[in-house]
Amino acid sequence: MKRVIFGVPIALAIGCNGSSSCPDGGTCSDATVDAPQTLGASFTASVPTVVLDPGDTHPVVVTIDRGTVTGNIDITTSGLPSGVTQSALTILPGSSAGTFNFVAAANAPVPQDMDATITATAGSSTLSTPIHVRVGSVFHVSTTSESFVVPQDMTSLVFQVWGAGGGAGGNGGVGGGGGFATAQVDVTPGETLAIVIGSGGSGGDLVPNVAWSGGGGGGYSAVLRGTDVLLVAGGGGGGGGSAFDGGAGFAGGGGGSDGLGSCGGAAGNDAGAGEGGAPNGQNGAALAGGNGGCDSVCAFVADGGAPGGGSGAIGDDSGTGSGGGGGGGAGYFGGGGGGAQAYGCGGGGGAAFVAAASSVKTLAATGQLPAGLSYVGYADSGAAFGGAPQSTGDAGQGISGTAGLVAIAYPK
Repeated sequence: MKRVIFGVPIALAIGCNGSSSCPDGGTCSDATVDAPQTLGASFTASVPTVVLDPGDTHPVVVTIDRGTVTGNIDITTSGLPSGVTQSALTILPGSSAGTFNFVAAANAPVPQDMDATITATAGSSTLSTPIHVRVGSVFHVSTTSESFVVPQDMTSLVFQVWGAGGGAGGNGGVGGGGGFATAQVDVTPGETLAIVIGSGGSGGDLVPNVAWSGGGGGGYSAVLRGTDVLLVAGGGGGGGGSAFDGGAGFAGGGGGSDGLGSCGGAAGNDAGAGEGGAPNGQNGAALAGGNGGCDSVCAFVADGGAPGGGSGAIGDDSGTGSGGGGGGGAGYFGGGGGGAQAYGCGGGGGAAFVAAASSVKTLAATGQLPAGLSYVGYADSGAAFGGAPQSTGDAGQGISGTAGLVAIAYPK
């Protein structure tokens, strides 16, 4: 309609025509323009780096500035290593934080090292934050003693240490497996640490017209900062030697365990050395196992593993029968040597020790098997096993124990 005011015609728009549209995508008739919702400035993850071994699950907490967003916020991650997935996460209205899991498949390839991106999405608004994902915590394994330089970006590392196995007694008892110690240790980028790998104790042998000797105790393995001990894992004790009449000797104790037999050497512990078995088994000492015993004039036939393993002894040098005692395993304090009563007794295992105040674990070995077999980094290394008798008769020289191991890992 038209009205004339002072003779000038004007048109009054009572509403939009059907083809008109408004900024919110609707028609002018709804009379409201929606403001776009936008995420705020910050989006963070609780950890900058996630370390996973195959089969692991690791939680990550994310916190976001919602800005003007009132609805759901979806969280996704791109750039993940092969075999790693992120569990679904939607941050619901009224919340600004949530937790999802990174999950590594049991067959995820190792090692992998990737820079990934976590993204928060609300409508067309997005925010991102970086995260580093590693698959495979263990990045260095020492099988021989060496100097280790701490990587430049690391201020904390996890060390896993296995002592060496003791040698089997001649025609006699098995050697004890190595003990285990682990700790997360504060380190300085670029510093040099000493890695010590214990060698296995030698197997016992036959001394013609005398008797079989006990096996040598295993050497300790350790991580040192200068002269300061950070971790030590004790070696296994040597097995006792067979009597001349063929009666079997007794087994050596695993690292941290007593040698077997009534004259077995006692294990060392973190407060003191193990006592030697009677007769003539020598006491252990700081970082050294005691030598095995005999029942008359002693001679040491089977060498203890370096460093510090006690030697295995022959038994009765008159040829009347007794097997020699096994040497004690070395450790922070060494195990006592086994004595040589009717049959040779096993040496005691050496003690584990950790100087760090947190994230610490030590395990004693039982029998011929080393402790800590399930820890990532041991795999199928064959390290730290006690030796076994080879056979009977003159061919029955005991088999030596296997050397220890040190695995170095990123903290999880």
